[in-house]
Amino acid sequence: MFTHLLVPVSRTEAVGRALEVALALAQPAQSRVTLLHVVERLQDTDDEEPCDETDEAFGSFYERLEQQAARDLETAGERFRGAGVALYTKVLLGTRVETLVQYTHEHDVDLVVMQSHPVDPADPARGWNTISYKVALLAPCPVLLVK
Repeated sequence: MFTHLLVPVSRTEAVGRALEVALALAQPAQSRVTLLHVVERLQDTDDEEPCDETDEAFGSFYERLEQQAARDLETAGERFRGAGVALYTKVLLGTRVETLVQYTHEHDVDLVVMQSHPVDPADPARGWNTISYKVALLAPCPVLLVK
């Protein structure tokens, strides 16, 4: 049913359930899965050519974050490879919501599987400003929020 699943992966262990669900969906359908980590850019920094020592320090900072994220994605992807699922990993630099939504447009993603927070019945509106809810509203494809 779904041919390309996107699983946004943060540096927390909280995405484990989303990975399990994506694997369960991908295996019988022989779908390909992309694990994507977005390194959030700090405001008021530029990823163009460094202009001074401060910009070079930011470049080194982002480079270390990207390398660590790539290692984390490789580790997270082991269970997919072991199950014979076609797996791709990608690390991008940008704003998380915008980058995730743009990626779905540009890479023919037909399902996003994302970890989300459980809704608190005492304060259900509290989580409307989360990344997962924003992606769910803005993505051009279905989004499965795993709680």
